[in-house]
Amino acid sequence: MPNTRRVRRVGLVLGALALAAPLAASAGSDAKSIVGVIQTGATGRMSGSSQYFSYGVVLRNRSATKDAVGVRVRVFVLGAAGLVGVYATTIPLIPAKGIYYLGNEPAALSTVQRATGVSAVVSVTGERRAHGSLPSARAAPPVDGRIRGSIANHSTRSIVTRGTKLFAVYYDRAGKVIGGDRLKGVTFSTTLIGATRSARFSARLGPAIPAARIARVAVSVSPVLAKG
Repeated sequence: MPNTRRVRRVGLVLGALALAAPLAASAGSDAKSIVGVIQTGATGRMSGSSQYFSYGVVLRNRSATKDAVGVRVRVFVLGAAGLVGVYATTIPLIPAKGIYYLGNEPAALSTVQRATGVSAVVSVTGERRAHGSLPSARAAPPVDGRIRGSIANHSTRSIVTRGTKLFAVYYDRAGKVIGGDRLKGVTFSTTLIGATRSARFSARLGPAIPAARIARVAVSVSPVLAKG
């Protein structure tokens, strides 16, 4: 009589591998999408009963005349035995010819298998004629467990810092993407960033990547704009 528990486990592994293979081959975007993936990278480690994992995805709007609206990014975290987890993020806007840095360090990741890499798939809800831009951001490599930088508001409307999201991608000294994060524990120098004004921010570095490995931090902003 066959061991049904073992058969079930083998079936799950084979199913995950079957899913992971086409994802790795098709990483990027739908053929009709104006947004594509130009870089990915990840770093992870096991520690006791926890798994720490950080990934970064660099996106580019390939159109010179159209903004991408409602950009949905699905990141598939993969291990040697197949799928570890799936993480979805929706970016409201990527301007024409714009580059967007998307990172994440999941708070909890399955420890059934060690995560070794990622595959990203992008879809775009809509397009519009190019106008305006996102806030720009700069950040220095982490010091004392914190990432510090600044945001410049190029809009005619103020940015409400409460609810505004900052995404970071981390690079090593060779210019390779090694991870990233939706920055956590963020504090701003002001609650409102006025039109054409700037503000400083500070955020906590997660535990997945040692600070010494991070040579460059690239940041993108998903702002909350004031009404009016």
